[in-house]
Amino acid sequence: MRISGIFSVTGMTLCALFCLSPVMAADLASVIQQRYETLKSFSAEFEQTLTHKESGSVERRQGSLLFQKPLLIRWQTAKPHEETLVVTAREIWDYLPDEEVAYRYPPSLVRDSRSIIQVITGQAALTKDFDVKPEGEDQGMAKLRLYPKEPAPQMVEAVIWVEPGSGYIRRASIVDFYG
Repeated sequence: MRISGIFSVTGMTLCALFCLSPVMAADLASVIQQRYETLKSFSAEFEQTLTHKESGSVERRQGSLLFQKPLLIRWQTAKPHEETLVVTAREIWDYLPDEEVAYRYPPSLVRDSRSIIQVITGQAALTKDFDVKPEGEDQGMAKLRLYPKEPAPQMVEAVIWVEPGSGYIRRASIVDFYG
């Protein structure tokens, strides 16, 4: 499954030259890491596209993401694919109103440094946990491809689009084990 999202966080600084060499990609990864490590909280509106490789089906969703340190997350999508995911230090809840069911998971699922949650909350060490490859500039943003040094089912590859000056991730595309 491929998950793509566009994140909206205030502030826009453009500097596409960061992404021209591997050294600059590492520098940009450090800027991203530092930016998200220092955030105490943030909120974002997102658009998400889920593409199922086997069936070819595509689902588009919109929603909001709320984050507060140390690790409190609320990911909520709007109708018609309504879902609420809540992450706390003790548990993860995934509520699907259409199915009238809530699933409870251990918090260890989001503590894996190879998850996008760990990247956007500043808890993944990008240059330690990922091979970071620059892919140039795309619409004023630096484009980086991330390969987990130890692939996990939830992420075997990711592409992030970053405001180089601010270090904010504006868009992400994640490929899981199933493609």
